[in-house]
Amino acid sequence: MKKLILITFMFCSPLFCGEWTNLSNLGTSLISPKIEVFNNNVMISGNVGGIIPHVFKSTDRGETWEIALEDSVRKDENGKVIYHPRRMNDFKYMTKDHAFVMNEGTLYWYTSDGGDNWYQDSIIDGLEGGINRYINFNSKGYGVTSIYDLYLTKNWGKTFETIEIKSETDTLINKSVYDDLIITDNGLIFGAGYYIVKPYHEDNKLFTILSRDLGKTWEVSSILQKRMNGYTQLSNGNIIAVGSEQTKPNASTYRDIIQISTDGGYSWEVVLDTLSSPSSILWEVEFINDNDGITFSPGFSKLLRTSDGGRTWQRDYGTFDLPDSPDDYAYLSSGEILAVDRAGEVSKWTDPILSIEEDWTQDSKPTAKLYPNPLSKNETLSIEFIPTFLGEVELSIIDITGRKISTYLLDLKNSTKQLLSFKPDNDLTTGVYFLQIGYKNGIAERYKFVVE
Repeated sequence: MKKLILITFMFCSPLFCGEWTNLSNLGTSLISPKIEVFNNNVMISGNVGGIIPHVFKSTDRGETWEIALEDSVRKDENGKVIYHPRRMNDFKYMTKDHAFVMNEGTLYWYTSDGGDNWYQDSIIDGLEGGINRYINFNSKGYGVTSIYDLYLTKNWGKTFETIEIKSETDTLINKSVYDDLIITDNGLIFGAGYYIVKPYHEDNKLFTILSRDLGKTWEVSSILQKRMNGYTQLSNGNIIAVGSEQTKPNASTYRDIIQISTDGGYSWEVVLDTLSSPSSILWEVEFINDNDGITFSPGFSKLLRTSDGGRTWQRDYGTFDLPDSPDDYAYLSSGEILAVDRAGEVSKWTDPILSIEEDWTQDSKPTAKLYPNPLSKNETLSIEFIPTFLGEVELSIIDITGRKISTYLLDLKNSTKQLLSFKPDNDLTTGVYFLQIGYKNGIAERYKFVVE
């Protein structure tokens, strides 16, 4: 049996600094606001009055705003309604000229002149219904979305062609629903699918798919153990996946999950798996470069930041300074973060991620000491760390694949150094392992040790 002994002493100081400040106001409340930035030009989409799509544009980094798109009810000469707008559910601002708004169903708007003129169309000719999906573009104007099938555009959304997500042999591909599609500049399409027999059934399958020929043929690249809600691909090819899951069916508590694939989606490493507070879902992930990124839960005060390509994540508490929790975030080129909430308030984080490496991480980054390291099978591992946060703490021993070997729960009442002794059983074979210190607020710190 593994033994864990806990001794405490010594004081430590708080970790986080910085604050959010109000920058401007759009002048109206919005349902489902989404903010996008390109070269410090900013666009915000949202539904005024619950259903009327709007896009606001700023050319001065969010200081002032003008309406770029306002959908409206259209009537014939007799006053009969011939068109009623529907809520937008996705928005992309990709170049200084090109932006794309996707409404419920298959209707969408696009602009090719920076938002001066907008054009409405439908992905499927003659059909305005359908299941809501999201669209992603690469830098060459290719974009993909899925409704019943896969829809591909090669001209920033002006026209679409239909491609079946289908395999002659793979049941999962033929009988599943897809979302979170990513298309790269070399034509590879990555997506996530799920095949559900019924909720929480053991035969349910979560998996990723790949196509290397713009959707003509597909393969299942990996089977996932956790449902991810958002994916992004970095320029180095790494894919970051974020999500949250209930601790058990119908539970009110969640675990935050973040995974990384370094081989294009064939294998995954779990880099964060810890209890979450508040109990909300990590829904999107966004990077400004290959190192600095954020993930967040829309409508809740939960924002996590990384400065090492997604390997480690730190909880940002600045959102509690705002009157309302932001629904969406985006980067300016300086590394500053802009946020928008449902009241139409636009705020800015004044301690940008790109400056953290110069001061905050050098002085305040949490550290732990593990010794001896390497460790023999019969030796006792000593663990020394100062808790970043108080309350419930989950210590886990994790192998190189992300599988938890052992888990211990601690309830820390004061900010003092923790000394622990851990003696592994024979199930720790020779190899690389990690000690994960997981806090209930969503932060997880990992430290490597080797068993010889």
